Amino acid sequence: MCGIFGVFNGIDIEKYTYTGLQSLQHRGQNSYGVIMKTKNKWYETYHPGLVNFNNMIHEESIGNSIGHVRYPTNTSNQMQPIREGNFAFAYNGQIESPNMNEAILIQESLKNMGEITKEKLKTFLNTLKGAFAIAILYEDKLFLARDRNGIRPLVIGFDDEMVFFSSETCALPTKSFINILPGSIYEFINHNGKTHLDSIYEMGLSVNQPCLFESFYFSRPDSIFANTNKSFYEIRHSSGQYLWKEEKYRFEDNSVVVPVPDSGIPSAVGYSESSGIPLTFAIVRNQYVGRSFIQPSQDARELIAKTKHTVNKNLVKDQEVILIDDSLVRGTTSKSLISKLRDAGAKEIHLRIASPPVLYSDYYGIDLPDTYLLLAKQFDNDWDMMASVLGVDSLGYLSIESIYMAHGYEERNDIPQLMDRCFTGQIPIDLDKFL
Repeated sequence: MCGIFGVFNGIDIEKYTYTGLQSLQHRGQNSYGVIMKTKNKWYETYHPGLVNFNNMIHEESIGNSIGHVRYPTNTSNQMQPIREGNFAFAYNGQIESPNMNEAILIQESLKNMGEITKEKLKTFLNTLKGAFAIAILYEDKLFLARDRNGIRPLVIGFDDEMVFFSSETCALPTKSFINILPGSIYEFINHNGKTHLDSIYEMGLSVNQPCLFESFYFSRPDSIFANTNKSFYEIRHSSGQYLWKEEKYRFEDNSVVVPVPDSGIPSAVGYSESSGIPLTFAIVRNQYVGRSFIQPSQDARELIAKTKHTVNKNLVKDQEVILIDDSLVRGTTSKSLISKLRDAGAKEIHLRIASPPVLYSDYYGIDLPDTYLLLAKQFDNDWDMMASVLGVDSLGYLSIESIYMAHGYEERNDIPQLMDRCFTGQIPIDLDKFL
């Protein structure tokens, strides 16, 4: 899961791009890159770690740009954006490419086109199996496209002649946005300084199944879920309310709701408001430590899990703690936190997860570990056994039905509105079967 931000036919494009990438920093902290084209000159810069404004080139900043923050996956560790000749591109996704690195596959395919057109792009993109959102700068044109299942997000905003494109709405400096439709290629042209949306070119039959993991983990809370126009904060807050509705345990008077910061906070607020159980921010997150899930190795994840949280002992001593988190994948962070809460004197710990059990690895949605590393799968979704291993007094999850309702849907359809393979095992619909 990475982040894309760029500007077409803009001014101050370097400033906008760095600011946009910093707003998407939660999507990738391994490295970042920026490519700009001003008049007929290209500028490229790549750096490890977090976005740093001190690395700006400070050259003439009128023209086009693409920026990318990277979260390394099993299929691609190449820094982006990538340029060759008169084109540059960046993408976010997972593409099946058994014989070639997926970034190289895209690069070679674009190079072999000679002149890049929407017709040639359609032919190529329809050969790809997987999930992707891609931005391509070519001469005086910008192409934006999403996979036909709509798994990866991509949105655009406008300010006069300037076009901004981003993986999330939180990075757009515009008041409104448009969602790039699944299975569509948007072609923008700069004609004598005027931006024209030349065409919206459909790649074929498409559905709209955004990745469910975006909703409760990856996306920033103030970003908007385009399908129902709810912010991700609102979705997570509603998830906490539904989590209380499904609660079977009856807690004592000395109970407190404790969120795992930052991802568990909205759900904990919803749970606390619905239950009347007081909310206390007993866990303090070190803001200078990265997200453990998106680290490339288990050793790195465990090190961050140990150092990124501390517990305020005065707030949990002799208390019945209801610990709320957004998800439970490997259990790395949860085990560390539970141990710290015990050491701080918590009387009981009840772990509640504002999403269903993660039972399947998910190639298309998010780069989850192999199935055998998933905690719920290891113990055949036995919540009591998992609670014992984690060291909590009880464990509870949100149902798949409730998480759909939290998004604003009445129910989960037979063809799901969201890509929920990691919870249900249901793979994205194969649209080629209907052609």
